[in-house]
Amino acid sequence: MISNTTILMRTPTCLICSAGGFVEVSSEGYMARKKGALIQEAFPELDKSLREQIVSGTHPKCWESN
Repeated sequence: MISNTTILMRTPTCLICSAGGFVEVSSEGYMARKKGALIQEAFPELDKSLREQIVSGTHPKCWESN
């Protein structure tokens, strides 16, 4: 596996605006998450709002506006 690469991870549809989305994540974190790692362990470098988007699909701006 190539280290220091990133992947655009598709996120679920946002419950507030009904749009899809993507979050840029490390390939190492992506593989760890696919193998069952907790989101905070797979992506410790991401802001919690982006980790929430990966889990629920809700965009950070949608959380703020609601």
